[in-house]
Amino acid sequence: MWTDSIGRRRFLGGLGAGAVLASTSRAQNPILPVRKPRVVVIGAGAAGLTVAKALANAGNSVVVLEAKDRLGGRIDTRMLGGAPQDMGASWVMGTSMNNPVSEYLSLKGVSLQNDSVPYHMFEEGTGYLPQQQLNQLWSRFVNFTNMLPTLRSTLGPNANVNQGIELFLDTMGYGGISRERTRYMIQTEAETGYAGSIDDLSLEYFWEDSTFNGQVAFPQGGYVQLIDNLAEGLDIRLNTPVVSIDHSSRGAAVHTPFQTIYATYVVVTVPLGVLKSGAIQFNPPLPAAKTNAISRLGMSGMEKVVLTFDNAFWSSVNDLYFKSNVDGEFSYIKDMTQFSGTPTVVAFSGGDFAAQMQTQPASQLTDRLLAVLGSLNGSQPPVPTGSHVTRWGSDPNFGGSYSYWAVGSSPADNVSLAVPEGRLHFAGEATNELYFGTVHGAMLSGLREAGRILNSNVTVPDLL
Repeated sequence: MWTDSIGRRRFLGGLGAGAVLASTSRAQNPILPVRKPRVVVIGAGAAGLTVAKALANAGNSVVVLEAKDRLGGRIDTRMLGGAPQDMGASWVMGTSMNNPVSEYLSLKGVSLQNDSVPYHMFEEGTGYLPQQQLNQLWSRFVNFTNMLPTLRSTLGPNANVNQGIELFLDTMGYGGISRERTRYMIQTEAETGYAGSIDDLSLEYFWEDSTFNGQVAFPQGGYVQLIDNLAEGLDIRLNTPVVSIDHSSRGAAVHTPFQTIYATYVVVTVPLGVLKSGAIQFNPPLPAAKTNAISRLGMSGMEKVVLTFDNAFWSSVNDLYFKSNVDGEFSYIKDMTQFSGTPTVVAFSGGDFAAQMQTQPASQLTDRLLAVLGSLNGSQPPVPTGSHVTRWGSDPNFGGSYSYWAVGSSPADNVSLAVPEGRLHFAGEATNELYFGTVHGAMLSGLREAGRILNSNVTVPDLL
């Protein structure tokens, strides 16, 4: 696994409703094969644009339907403080050319900047901890991962990570402030890596996902470059939510509030949170194996508070473990100045605190982060030049940042989610049992489904 706390997980505007066709009665239009093969892709995120690009390049007629007014899905690059800032996916997880994100961006001439900065730890009420103490806490987390087989054997397959942490702390005999700090370190690694609460994360499958070799890095200019390159030349209709899909072995009909589109194939790439919400009705209903998988898999928010300034007034932030007096609050803070090109600080929160953030005013969260920066630096912070608070968990078009293995779920659920139902296909990070929760997992799922439809092996060069 990556030894970076976040590192594992780390515009078209006028299409959509402007080109609306008159809706047609379903009774008058039974599902029939269309004369010109057409594929409808639902969702214009990394998975949807990947499968659409591959199919379009192979000569298929492809339409991409996107409910939002922008491209990218959980990739959301915004100008803040005069520089591009990624509010969703940020890191390229492994610069090896085996990673489809690295390979595609390299072929498109997009530079990657390695993320290699010092780590610190600041404890509210205490101050900065010595580097030796931070190294010791990190080694305890490594010991926790090494003890996972024993912890699982003792607690059984239905244990959560929180129970595993408690057993580990008891077994090692940690008490007092040593126990508290060790718990913080393990919880932070778990909840910033997988977004879910340690009370929901499955101990049985914790730390079992796969990674690519190479550094973790940032695309210079933001992740939007991946999206813009994939989207080039595609027929994409923004502001077009899908409400239902009729599907059979003969074809499919995709119903939006504006029109019905008939297709040979449909590829559903919406986030797991949307599938959980039931926002899209499937006729006939999806089989139990798939609906059970959707129910069991976890989906949670990894939320950010992003602040930009005229100058970098802080010191010793870099990559900062922040042990707040509030459990899970801003547990990881990163100085993004050298990567974004403007003085920028980003605070990350996962787990239960990320859920609490959904109802807290943005001004309250930004003021709190300003106060934290003031305590780090021992001075009154200046007024930010820009600020943004993410709400992935409460946005009905996402329902969270990415999927994870919740208690009771397993990689088999990702596999079940990926199984096609006749002409109905599924892609997205949650359908990838090896690389869920990542952009490369999403891209790989798009290549997989394009290959299934084309009955051939589809690779990154097929996206050019």
